[in-house]
Amino acid sequence: MLVLLRYVRAACLRYLAILNFMTIPYNLLDYVLQHAPIGITLADASRPDTPIVYTNAGFTSITGYSSEETIGKNCRFLQAHDTNQPSARLMNHAMSSGKGCRVVLRNYRKDGTQFWNEVTLIPIFDKSNAVTHFLGVQHDVTSQRQYNELLIAYDVINEQMVNLEAQSEELRRVNDQLHESNARINDLAALLAHDLQNPISAMMSFVEVLRDTDLNLSQEDMKMYANVAYETAERILPIIKKLMDVGRLAKQQIEPLKLFVLNASTTAELLANGYRYRAETKNIQLDIDIPKEFWVMADESALYEVLDNLISNALKYTPQGKKIGVRMSSAANTNSNVVRIEVWDEGQGFSETDLQKIFRQSGMLSARPTGGESSTGLGLMSVKSLVAQMKGKVWCESVWGEGARFFVELPSVQKR
Repeated sequence: MLVLLRYVRAACLRYLAILNFMTIPYNLLDYVLQHAPIGITLADASRPDTPIVYTNAGFTSITGYSSEETIGKNCRFLQAHDTNQPSARLMNHAMSSGKGCRVVLRNYRKDGTQFWNEVTLIPIFDKSNAVTHFLGVQHDVTSQRQYNELLIAYDVINEQMVNLEAQSEELRRVNDQLHESNARINDLAALLAHDLQNPISAMMSFVEVLRDTDLNLSQEDMKMYANVAYETAERILPIIKKLMDVGRLAKQQIEPLKLFVLNASTTAELLANGYRYRAETKNIQLDIDIPKEFWVMADESALYEVLDNLISNALKYTPQGKKIGVRMSSAANTNSNVVRIEVWDEGQGFSETDLQKIFRQSGMLSARPTGGESSTGLGLMSVKSLVAQMKGKVWCESVWGEGARFFVELPSVQKR
């Protein structure tokens, strides 16, 4: 137990340093452990249900529970009836995997009042690298005010993560079936799924702390949480795109899309405007020329994925100081009317050889991303497949060194 308490002392010093506390000499660590303005717990991972075996005075101050009332219980008792929280699931998954995490939970004091508890969980290993205990550091963040502009973002992100979890499970099943015939796709999918864990956990932590409308947050903290949440989302987005590309192309038989009458202008304008900030950060001008209404028979998610891929590529392969654009128009195709969507850029363009294989996984293209971005080379294959399922066509016109223009045509319909 003495060795564990020494570990607790060292971990507390590291945590306090992260919170910008003054440097504390080692001979004051005992004092810090008992009088720190944060809660400190130690849970025994070798016993059933991982009971708490140690708490400090800070924990009692935050929760209202004394050590006698806490020791022997699992830390989930602080959640009371409110156990169905995304952050709680993340923490349980981390503990069952023998990993640490940082989450924000809705917890309840002894008197029943709710508070927001930022919990940092640190696994403690023995010499055989087995987890023996979990060190928990609790920080009451209820006094901070929620950044209201992230409320909608939280709901959207939460829904996307639920959908991503289901998609990842399906992808793992498909990868097992295709292991012998497509080892490259299997390995890539496993790597991407692993890369998603840390940024998703970080996103959940920062957004959870901003969820309650009664929180008070300083301007400086508002800016910090907003910046970190946005930057984390930016890291997640390209990984999700790659995972979607791999999942779609790994299937031997693609399930038919469900086509409905929809306004393609709304989808295209929403997506294009979403790229304005990213274009500005790369010093690229984004021109948008989209009329108010163009009705097509399509799958909204598939159309979004097609345009997202094309606009993302235009931004990825265009140097700073140049332009990219999205325009939409009506056109005649054989004996029918179609809606034409054009995504153009002033990037490197493609050679004649590139144009012959641009929608196939058959070698590297000449063009390279201009900002160090990564690419799986699978996105345009997915674009062609999705457009074909929506009974449309897609092609590229380009001259090496003079940019590229991608065209998508979908059959137009009259709104009833």
